[in-house]
Amino acid sequence: MRQTEGPVAALAAGIDDRLALLQSLQQVLPAAVSSHCLGAEIIRNQLKLFADTSAWATRIRFDAERLLQQARDTTQQPVESLQVRVIPNIPSPMRPRRQPKPQLSQTNAELIRSTAQYLDAPELRDALLRLAKHQK
Repeated sequence: MRQTEGPVAALAAGIDDRLALLQSLQQVLPAAVSSHCLGAEIIRNQLKLFADTSAWATRIRFDAERLLQQARDTTQQPVESLQVRVIPNIPSPMRPRRQPKPQLSQTNAELIRSTAQYLDAPELRDALLRLAKHQK
């Protein structure tokens, strides 16, 4: 449910206006280019477009005159210039991969057991024997 007055309503109207402008401008652009135009706004008679990469921003600039004329027709404002900005793709933080637990092979377990048998230190011998039990 949308509010009909107040600051939230003004924000919603501004978003709707920008979305309508963007959709209008995307119709002027070739299909391969329009999906890389992410946003549009007019501030102080300057059309600002937002692209996803610098390469697409450059390609969008090639259509500057058509875009300016479309913006004038859509908004009925005296749009004088075009600025294309890049919004970098900020990836979501990646969760670290779970490292598989190292597996103790049967051969290594036997080597650890045989080493433990010849040790004089009882604590080290017991620790190695416990380790050898973890074979898979």
